[in-house]
Amino acid sequence: MKQQLKQHTQLLRTADMPINLDFEAFIHKSMEILDSYECSFRYLRSDSKRNGHIKANVNRRTGEYTLELAINRFDNVGGQVYTIIHELTHLINNHMFSRELSKKQAEVVADTTALYFINKFNLLAEYKTSDVASKWNVETYSDMYIDNMQLSKQRYDLIIRQINDSKIIIQKLYI
Repeated sequence: MKQQLKQHTQLLRTADMPINLDFEAFIHKSMEILDSYECSFRYLRSDSKRNGHIKANVNRRTGEYTLELAINRFDNVGGQVYTIIHELTHLINNHMFSRELSKKQAEVVADTTALYFINKFNLLAEYKTSDVASKWNVETYSDMYIDNMQLSKQRYDLIIRQINDSKIIIQKLYI
């Protein structure tokens, strides 16, 4: 079943009818989308080892939380778009709080969705030279997680459904 999931996610990365991206409009729209989720945005410090994150800061006394998405300001456009879409996919699917998927399974959803949009926006070549892509093999990032995860038929179906739903939601938000 893991091999089947690898093949399925590979197919789901393929974009039909690629379009050119207006990066400034993309960033502007990203800010609007994050506002609608009550999620703040910031750039990571220049010495950060990370390329981005989505996190919830929870007040343990009240249970209230704030959401934050952060990216590497110095990465190229392909890296920034990948990171924003990747982290936005976690936000849309509530991966910070939900236990429907394991962390590894959630990473497969976010990576596959982000790579679909990298392909959709004709950014694959640029993405491959990004800071984020320099940290792992972008062709096999999800495969590493798939190889090391527990996988039932129900989880397989949920992973595929979240990828497809995320692609539809993000497409509607941006395009």
